[in-house]
Amino acid sequence: MAWLRTAIGVLALAAAIARFGPTPGTHEKVVVVITGLLGLAMLATGTRRYYQVARDLEQGRFEISRRTPLLIAAVVAVTALAVLPLLL
Repeated sequence: MAWLRTAIGVLALAAAIARFGPTPGTHEKVVVVITGLLGLAMLATGTRRYYQVARDLEQGRFEISRRTPLLIAAVVAVTALAVLPLLL
């Protein structure tokens, strides 16, 4: 569920920038598109991971994911770096 909330938050950020951001220019449009795509990527990654964990638990095993948290952290960092210039 945390993946879903994070993805929804990033998608909401993209919508807020598009709706309430400064006058849409090229930079703002690029930030909105990148932020939206990153939100969708997080949603896809979280959904895939959910079903992977469910399958593993049904089979009586569980493997810790080391890449997925790093991927999500990188996505959030890239989103923050892209949005930061709009806030200044």
